[in-house]
Amino acid sequence: MTAPKKAIMIVDDEPDIVNAVKDALESEGYLVKGYTDPRVAVQELSKNSDRHALVISDIRMPGMSGFELARRMKEVCPDVALVMMTAFEIHKAEFSLIFPSTAVCDLITKPFTKAELIRIVRKYVGITEQL
Repeated sequence: MTAPKKAIMIVDDEPDIVNAVKDALESEGYLVKGYTDPRVAVQELSKNSDRHALVISDIRMPGMSGFELARRMKEVCPDVALVMMTAFEIHKAEFSLIFPSTAVCDLITKPFTKAELIRIVRKYVGITEQL
């Protein structure tokens, strides 16, 4: 019996972004779950940490920032890969200097292309996680 495929979790307070990212990844064969409420996303990861391979989250969200989300996600699932989305131009090295305690694998700047998104996802999830 093969293990179930792991999902990619998308977290952004803007439903249009969640849906666009979800559609782009699903069109490439990935299993994707989208959340507009970061608290619900943390609850889902807490309950099903073994079913998620990657979390892609916006940094600026009401109620809980992406930094707080990243901290909580790593508490409940230390092995999950985290990629942050931002509308601001910043590089991973700069990010690490500014936020050294945030365990983020990568950053992707909005707006991004489908090709950029897929490249980032394959870097952390790999083709083997596709359906």
